[in-house]
Amino acid sequence: MRHWTNEEKQRVGELLIKKLTAGQIAPRFGRSRCGVIGLVNRDPSLREIGFQHCNRERAS
Repeated sequence: MRHWTNEEKQRVGELLIKKLTAGQIAPRFGRSRCGVIGLVNRDPSLREIGFQHCNRERAS
């Protein structure tokens, strides 16, 4: 398993802000869609940004 670098995490955050999906982000890093989702769920700063493209209400 390859670990995410701080630079990769920062770039993922930038892409999340631009409302890209996990499926759109994954190929840019040679990772799977599930790998991106897992990263976002585990990293507090990325989890706060979240996947903004979703139309559902976010739990507080």
